[in-house]
Formats: sequence, structure tokens, C-alpha cells
Amino acid sequence: MGDRHPKAEVEAALQKAEHAGLKVKKDPNGHRWGRLICCPCAAETKVWGTPKCPGTEAKKILEFVRKHAKCV
Repeated sequence: MGDRHPKAEVEAALQKAEHAGLKVKKDPNGHRWGRLICCPCAAETKVWGTPKCPGTEAKKILEFVRKHAKCV
């Protein structure tokens, strides 16, 4: 993945996403840290670098992983 996310909870969720076969792309743009991409269906979600609540951001990532686990 390259660079690590500054929030441990979010980084752990991103590692689970990579393990599940999703692509994590660091793409800093303002407050956005990067994107999480499901290659087969081209869906993606933003990953924020400075989330208000890291736990909520991690849950959002894990929910995306659950929804797209069947694609990969």
C-alpha cells in the first residue's frame, strides 16, 4: 500500500480491505487521504486523512469491504 494512514483504526481497516482483494490508493487531495476501490465493479469510496471520528471512518471502510467481498 505504501504510506500508512495516520489513524491506527483506519489503517487496520485498510489492511483488511487489501487482504480482501480491494485496491487501496493513496491520493492526497485536501482532507482526503486516498480511495478504496473495488476493481471488478469500479465502485470506490473516499478515505479521509483527518476523520472526525476514526472509529466511524474504519466502520465505513469495513462496510464497503463487506458489500464488495463478493465482487473480488
